[in-house]
Amino acid sequence: MDNQVTSVSVNEPPFYSQPSCEFSFTLLSNSQVSVKPLKNILSYGKAKFKSKAYLHWYQNYDIGEEDFKEAFKYVEETVDSYEKYIT
Repeated sequence: MDNQVTSVSVNEPPFYSQPSCEFSFTLLSNSQVSVKPLKNILSYGKAKFKSKAYLHWYQNYDIGEEDFKEAFKYVEETVDSYEKYIT
């Protein structure tokens, strides 16, 4: 089996409008052990998003529906990469 390294780089500004707020997401694994928890988190988040739970709170910080859709996309890409490259 070949060892493969997959890198996902996000060069987008932080979701928060305050310049003092930063965010980071790092996931490093050489197995699919992290795939199931990520799928669970993604499923839970999408269900809350679909029911528009708490969206009004996030809108107070200039976080809109498009920001959530983009975040879901990044998590889906990460899960897809793990499923594709780590066997």
